[in-house]
Amino acid sequence: MKQMTKIGILAVLLIGFHNVSGQNNKPQISEANVYKKIADAEFDLTIRINSDMNDEELNSRIDVLHSFDEDIEIHYSRDESGNIKTLSSSGGKSSGACKSDNFDFLIISLTANQWKGCMISDKK
Repeated sequence: MKQMTKIGILAVLLIGFHNVSGQNNKPQISEANVYKKIADAEFDLTIRINSDMNDEELNSRIDVLHSFDEDIEIHYSRDESGNIKTLSSSGGKSSGACKSDNFDFLIISLTANQWKGCMISDKK
């Protein structure tokens, strides 16, 4: 039953945030519901990266991820105003990746010290 719940939660998150072809045209689920679903999914660690983070904030979060899995990769560039313009992330020992050039925030999850998944919310 727990496994079915986890699969259902991941499906809702993936459908609600980002599909393979880009931004989903359907209304997104609210942030409050997303965090509840993440809490119920029993991830060991969840990190949020916002598009307006400065380098110190971003690097501190990347360092936390690297303390669990040094093979996790995060690449980003900034626009003229200093906001993160493009961002891509990929798992280390486990497969998985997220990429966006119009993101508002990215959530990365680890389970058993390994990449579990990532979710992107594009800017509205």
